[in-house]
Amino acid sequence: MTEKIKQQITFEMSLDTNISIAKFEGGSTESNEIAIEIANRINNVINNLSDKWLSKFLDEVEKSNFDEAYIIFEENKGTLQHSRKVEDLNSLKKMDFSKLDALKRKDFLIFLILFSAMVNDRTDSLGYIDFLLKNYSDKLDADLLQNIILEKANCLANDGHINIARINYNKVINAEGVSPATIAWSYQGLSIISTDLDRIKYAQYAADFHFQSGNKMEAVRNLIQISNFKGNIDPKEAIVIFDKCIALYEEKSLVDRELLASLIHRKSNYLYKINQIKEALILAERACDLRRGLIGNEIELSSSLSLAEILAGLDNQAEKGEKYRAEYELLKEKIKDENFNLREKILGLISNSEFVSNEFLTEVLASDDSELIISTLLYQSTDKDLSLDDAMTLLEKCRVYAEKERNNNVLDVIYFSIAEKYRVEGLYDDAYVFYTKSLKINQFNQSSVQNCLGMLFQEGKWKQAQTFLEERIRIIGELPNVCFFYARALLEDKQYQKALKYFNKSDKSNPKLADYQSICIDNLDDSQFESMPIREGWKETITSDIFFEILKEFSNSISTSSRMYFWEKGEDKISYKWTKNPEEKSKQLLITFLNAKLGFDSTEIIQECRAGAGFIDLYIILPGGLKVIVELKMCGGGYSSTYALSGESQIIHYQQNKTTNLGYLVVFDGRTRDYGKGFKEIQNINNHTIYAIAVDMRHTIDKSI
Repeated sequence: MTEKIKQQITFEMSLDTNISIAKFEGGSTESNEIAIEIANRINNVINNLSDKWLSKFLDEVEKSNFDEAYIIFEENKGTLQHSRKVEDLNSLKKMDFSKLDALKRKDFLIFLILFSAMVNDRTDSLGYIDFLLKNYSDKLDADLLQNIILEKANCLANDGHINIARINYNKVINAEGVSPATIAWSYQGLSIISTDLDRIKYAQYAADFHFQSGNKMEAVRNLIQISNFKGNIDPKEAIVIFDKCIALYEEKSLVDRELLASLIHRKSNYLYKINQIKEALILAERACDLRRGLIGNEIELSSSLSLAEILAGLDNQAEKGEKYRAEYELLKEKIKDENFNLREKILGLISNSEFVSNEFLTEVLASDDSELIISTLLYQSTDKDLSLDDAMTLLEKCRVYAEKERNNNVLDVIYFSIAEKYRVEGLYDDAYVFYTKSLKINQFNQSSVQNCLGMLFQEGKWKQAQTFLEERIRIIGELPNVCFFYARALLEDKQYQKALKYFNKSDKSNPKLADYQSICIDNLDDSQFESMPIREGWKETITSDIFFEILKEFSNSISTSSRMYFWEKGEDKISYKWTKNPEEKSKQLLITFLNAKLGFDSTEIIQECRAGAGFIDLYIILPGGLKVIVELKMCGGGYSSTYALSGESQIIHYQQNKTTNLGYLVVFDGRTRDYGKGFKEIQNINNHTIYAIAVDMRHTIDKSI
């Protein structure tokens, strides 16, 4: 009897991410090829669900049967949730909505505005929004009205009207009764139009309110933006943020598996950037493992294979690199994507040291792949046969594309390339501007540091050199080598006392150091003094991470000063047991601590707040409006770890009955042997984000520590 082989295709689609992933189980390689074709066809069918009815819709519009066209639209508009096609939006725009009655006109306009945002084509949206707000604002419910104003801010930001956009974003944030999701998107908009620290601040607020509304994916997207910025200043902090994002995803679904792989790939790429090759290779291989066996992510898998090949080569593992190259070559034959094929042609030209023909460049520019366009223009600008004007024209095009896309991964290279062109031509002031722009994005671009500093010293531009080095010190700290060059610039500028201070912080093995120090001492006078900077305390909105650090501070204070307040001697006068009502005591201590730390007037703490079938230990509204649930549990000394962990499910239950998906579990852990075991610092369960912290309550102290 022939044994039957079970074959199965699982297909998943995420509307939030517009990702479609499939998996084929059972069968041969040939069967897998068929499965890929089936998955592609399913994806095409879903993406084109609206084609047939839109054709009928357009026929009625053509005949000026606008009411009939509206009926067709109303019956079928739900299928457009799967569409990201501008052609579908353009079809809807052919409707003359002025011919509809007032109610239909309002509903059609609302859909047009929201669908325009979904397909990211806001060409006519401002006009639609102004018409809607002028004629129907009193007929929109409060949250929808704020979402329309939010979309107006997005349109204004898109068109470069930053100040008016900022006013509208803040109008939404400060309105009464706005949902956490709407606040999150408003902060996200503010982050996009802001710079530097403000951008990071608003991204953190956006992440917090996305967590509160249960939108894990957008929260993570904002955290990644923060990591991208922090990565240029503090690699350790950037890695912590990456790890936090990765901890929030598991392999429960095919889409989550791909999203997890994407985060791990990003972290690998970052470690590669800061030259942590071995660690980067381990993560690249992990990303490859996660992406293998899935259908619909072939381009993403090819990216991870290519990264793993590069890293293996850098780690002197040639055989492993060849293995990844061979797998990449096999995979690319299965990829039917025009932009991917264009990329392959560009890579072929680069490997053969050939440049792009005008015809091929036109083909690349006509694609919708901004990264491909940027990379091609950047590579083409390195052609030594180009005139300066032609090379700068290419780099300017490149810069415009990258700045529009906020593509920091390549902007630092573009700015460096522009700076080099200016430096070679002797235009040092212009070169300086672009060197500093390059380093603002990527502090690890040592070529920018060396070339810029060499140019400033060569030209005797000591004031500019000081400004440049002061910024380097601000970013990376007073490293001995940086201090030496800063002192040199100060010395040449006759600032002897300050120069001596920084020579004293320089590398003592430098053979010229003693001579320079002597020059400074010989020229000291009493007129040169330095002012000490004054650091003010923080007065900021409390973010989820700041609140977690506050809870850690509380934990440390209890462990070091108050742990024995919770214990009393047992009847045998040797053993210990918890005092009466330890959870109530812990709660009151936490309330006292938070009021002292944050101030009575800035934080609202609600005790024993009802939520569904239970009572929340603490429901807290933090400065800035973030709402969190805090559950306190005892563990050890008669309280089981199962009881402590039940706090997680209680938090989720309470979150389901409150307007927040953000919670904190504080466990007073008195287990002698298993202290701290079983608790995850951060986890996300069905879009409910929970932080956990174990307070060391062990009544016996290890004297060997």
